[in-house]
Amino acid sequence: MQDIDARLLLFKLSSCGWYKKRTQHVSHNPLEAFTALQDWVSARDTIEETHIFETEENEAEADPIYVYDIQKSPANNFLLTLWVGTHTDDKNQLLAVNKFATPGSIQNNQIKTQKFDDNYLPGFPHYFWIVPEKDLVISLYFGAVHSGFIRLRTYMKTFIQDYTLPPKSTRETINGIPKFAGSRIKKSSHIPHLKSRINFISYILLKKNLTMSVKTDRSYLTKLLDLVADASGNIIDKKSVLVETKLNITPTETLFDEIVDHWHEMPEDKIGFKFSDEENITYLDENLIKGGAYLENIEDNSAGILDAKALLHALDKQQTRILNQVNIN
Repeated sequence: MQDIDARLLLFKLSSCGWYKKRTQHVSHNPLEAFTALQDWVSARDTIEETHIFETEENEAEADPIYVYDIQKSPANNFLLTLWVGTHTDDKNQLLAVNKFATPGSIQNNQIKTQKFDDNYLPGFPHYFWIVPEKDLVISLYFGAVHSGFIRLRTYMKTFIQDYTLPPKSTRETINGIPKFAGSRIKKSSHIPHLKSRINFISYILLKKNLTMSVKTDRSYLTKLLDLVADASGNIIDKKSVLVETKLNITPTETLFDEIVDHWHEMPEDKIGFKFSDEENITYLDENLIKGGAYLENIEDNSAGILDAKALLHALDKQQTRILNQVNIN
């Protein structure tokens, strides 16, 4: 067991279920959707069977996403641990879970950190605390490791479409559209204030962490890392590289809106603006409502993967304090 400091990044769900074209809700809500996911996962014999892809993506091109564990509390909250796979060949830098392990009951001897074979799924755990009553999804951050909402959105949109009602035979009749979307909870005045001052922007700074766990980063990152090999030809760090891009432009209102939209879609990117009349760079995430929690007696396994049930219990105990901390009642 260990005591850990968790950083929390909050997302407000705008849709979770089936909708008609004009956004009229057809069925489902966060509680029903995640309960359905838990029931579905509990019926799977192996973690490999929880592998699903976003519908519009080519299956061969998508990074696999699995459910490592999902727990539900008496308060109807959930702790979801996604296992985000990677196709990297770096077999000494990653965790890997046995693909025949049962979700929610994975044993220490079913996880390896090196010398794993094709029966293992290399990847990383991503943790989410879901509070359906508040339409909240909270990404849990531990140190430098964080959970991307985009991965949860990918998984849940596919799950709602393929594994929940309405069945395929009635979709054309009700014109149903599966949706799972949300946005980060933020202070209301920050972005409009930045937009009102775009004429003073001298450049835009983008900081992006390229990682082997994201397929679209992989080819570029592999080439980039070749440039930082040590004298023996070994790559210094194959996990990730922080890349900064500086754009010497003053954006139009349309471009500014597109940048903000991108930031909502890619929450792990850090985007800042240098105003000519200010000394420091102003980042978009300065307007995020963030929280924290000190969690005691959290069980973990030999690979450091945190126990979902223990996390959920600790978070639920502090729910009122955590939500008050970020002004959510």
